Amino acid sequence: MQNILIEKLYQYLSKKSGEAYKDPLLIANIVLSKQLTGGRILETYIENKNPPKTTFIFIAKQVFLYVIKNSLQLVMSLVTNFMHKLSGQNFCIKETGELIILDTFFLADKILEKKRFEDTFFPGLSQYLTKMKKVYVYTPRLSGLNNPFKLFKVFKILKNNNVPVLTHFQVLGLADYFEALRFLFFYPFSVTRFMKNLGNNYEDEILRYGLWENLGSSVLETEFRFLLGKRLSFMKFSKIKCIGWYENQASDKNFYRGLKHTLGQVEIIGTQFFLRCATYLFIKPDEREIKFNVIPDRILVDGVAKCFELNKIKVDIGPTLRDDTLFDDLAIDPSNGNCILLLMSYYNYITDYILRIICDVDWNLPVKIKFHPTTNLKKYKMNFPKFLSVTNEELSDLLPNARVVVGGASGVQLLLAARGIPVIDISHPTELNHDHMPLKIGKGVIWDRATSADGVTNLLRQFEELLKNNPVELREESLRLKELYFSEPTEALIDRAFRLS
Repeated sequence: MQNILIEKLYQYLSKKSGEAYKDPLLIANIVLSKQLTGGRILETYIENKNPPKTTFIFIAKQVFLYVIKNSLQLVMSLVTNFMHKLSGQNFCIKETGELIILDTFFLADKILEKKRFEDTFFPGLSQYLTKMKKVYVYTPRLSGLNNPFKLFKVFKILKNNNVPVLTHFQVLGLADYFEALRFLFFYPFSVTRFMKNLGNNYEDEILRYGLWENLGSSVLETEFRFLLGKRLSFMKFSKIKCIGWYENQASDKNFYRGLKHTLGQVEIIGTQFFLRCATYLFIKPDEREIKFNVIPDRILVDGVAKCFELNKIKVDIGPTLRDDTLFDDLAIDPSNGNCILLLMSYYNYITDYILRIICDVDWNLPVKIKFHPTTNLKKYKMNFPKFLSVTNEELSDLLPNARVVVGGASGVQLLLAARGIPVIDISHPTELNHDHMPLKIGKGVIWDRATSADGVTNLLRQFEELLKNNPVELREESLRLKELYFSEPTEALIDRAFRLS
């Protein structure tokens, strides 16, 4: 962590989470997991601002929101449970031998759109497990949909496509739902009891406000993850190996805690096949939390430059699975590109800023705008100039025609630079930026940063000059990035990294 304040805040939150997790209910709290929240703890701390006051009206509002949101989610979960049983989607559990769990996100809206499931986080891994005759199952984190009737369609698609999926809707019984209800009742008391023990220094005041602000959100899904893991821990498999997309969020921690509820043979491998952004405090595994059974046994990264050291947890190199064409012999040639690809951010304030400046950029080619999958497009219904157009095409289909990629606060940018496409990273001039690009490698050659329309225009001219006069330099720098930050997903590396033989 290059910023001293970020490191100081991390150490403070690490100490507080170590105290809080003595109460297992608080493992569900995303603020204590150091996640980014609406409370803006990190932003407030870095900017040395005072947090808003926690008035009686504010507290009453958060308590009211907690009751309404979680009660509604509990009702929706019960309805979804019924719809799941109606769909017939089921995983045949044979409690013998080893079970491999692939714990990752399922983009429910994409499944509905394509009428099939495509693993975009661990592509190719399930095929290799089938080839090795391993028994595996997905424990999905359904993302993008809460509507039980649409989820019914998702379950039917998974069933019809024979995707091995085990959800908490299949394994949780009535007793588990009563346990979830008990959790919902006692959780706010655990939060308020912890807050009463906080002091009155600056960090405590920021944390206290963040906890109150977050109290008005839903936490039930995180508890369901714990109950699912707990149920699996009681099953009589000879061994459970969990391969998880590991962001060290509260939902990850509760699932791992559930899997380790009994003393059976459980191995948890957390994969961090992405660039670890320094402002994402939650990404860094906290060794103080090992005693609470919320941290993987091993962590995999997919490039030597992404490695980091931990005292008690081994960090190894794993395969780059998310882009199976990165290591193809037929590389993308941006000098043949006929458009600029503009990738919008996950963060609305970054997207808003990009949209404010793009009309003042001197674009030399037509521009295709692709919004982040989680963005609510209704918010951005705008009349763009003719040379700007919004596209829903898949990123893989857009890249062969991209001459330059422009974006902000996105890990995809590094991947595209490694594929040889010049990247312009837009930073907000006054807000906190979540920097996903390497500190020095490739900067000024294959990628660079701008904070204004003029900056983007200048970099477009710079990259145009390089594409015309020195494409070899661009190619060499992209190969350097690829060698340092990614690893070819050979069967040998997959086998060695996940210890499948």
